[in-house]
Amino acid sequence: MATDLTWTQLSAQCPADSILSSNGTTPLAAGLYLSLSNLTAETIDALGDSGVIEAISKLLRYSQQAQSAANAGVSSPNRLAAFSTANGIPVQDATSGEWLVTTTYTTSVRYPLNIDSPIGATN
Repeated sequence: MATDLTWTQLSAQCPADSILSSNGTTPLAAGLYLSLSNLTAETIDALGDSGVIEAISKLLRYSQQAQSAANAGVSSPNRLAAFSTANGIPVQDATSGEWLVTTTYTTSVRYPLNIDSPIGATN
């Protein structure tokens, strides 16, 4: 039974080069890196730049897509259920006429007594 997604599974759902790894032989220190610019398709290069809500909502959407891909062909109760499908009802803005939708994401995580090691919920 899977209890978490891999970064490879998430990376497969994100825009190219959104998740990068380094073994320390590049200018980047060894580790895993999330490129917010690639994730959002916008230039984000300073801490004062806006875009946190966009980046987090896209990361949640890609996480849900990775979970769906990981669950393909897996029967309940062995499927991951950490990221629910986003939902919302479109409404037309009275001023601009633009169609907008408020999306609600629910993330479910089970924590053992050691909260430093969360595992994904299953359904």
